[in-house]
Amino acid sequence: MSRRRRRYYRKQSSPGNALAVLAALVVLAGLVVFKPSGATIVTVLAVLAAVLIIAVAVSVFRRKRRQSSLWLAAIAMSDLATIDDRAFEKLIGWLFEHWGYDVTVTGKTGDHGLDLVLKKDGATAVAQVKHYRADKKIGEPPIRDLYGSMLKVKADKGFFVTTAGYTAAARSWAKGLPLELIDGPGLVEALDEVDPSWFDIARSRVL
Repeated sequence: MSRRRRRYYRKQSSPGNALAVLAALVVLAGLVVFKPSGATIVTVLAVLAAVLIIAVAVSVFRRKRRQSSLWLAAIAMSDLATIDDRAFEKLIGWLFEHWGYDVTVTGKTGDHGLDLVLKKDGATAVAQVKHYRADKKIGEPPIRDLYGSMLKVKADKGFFVTTAGYTAAARSWAKGLPLELIDGPGLVEALDEVDPSWFDIARSRVL
């Protein structure tokens, strides 16, 4: 059975609860100042209670959605860990194909250690693909090597794609250069956007 996953959401701050509390305070202040009739007070309090209940319900829903998203992302990272290196490389090639690139997988004897050569709209890009543990952090030296290889083959852009993460130094060094660093969570999000059943596609390419 195809395992389908929804795109996971980034954590977002919500002003809903704060606005509900502020509205409640304003209403209560109005009751104190204007001293409305008993019937009016009951109506206002009923509306206020309904607003607060809705705000709490929305807050609970968003919290559960974030928890579910984190769980789905963890499963996706676990799926990536079960794919062998060659299948992972092909999966990344498949992703770039869906981004409109003509993809050449160079293999182990690839030029200057590059894994993929990408052509699109007359421009050439290159990619280095690393299938690492999710808790690993890639430092600045591999990013420098990618940039050097990119210049040697006269490519217009370089991609570093990994299941791991990057150090702050690596991201800082790549800033302002024609380099795109894609980490594990970013990769999962990109794959889910193209096709949530990407794990089954990756497995079929191996079989």
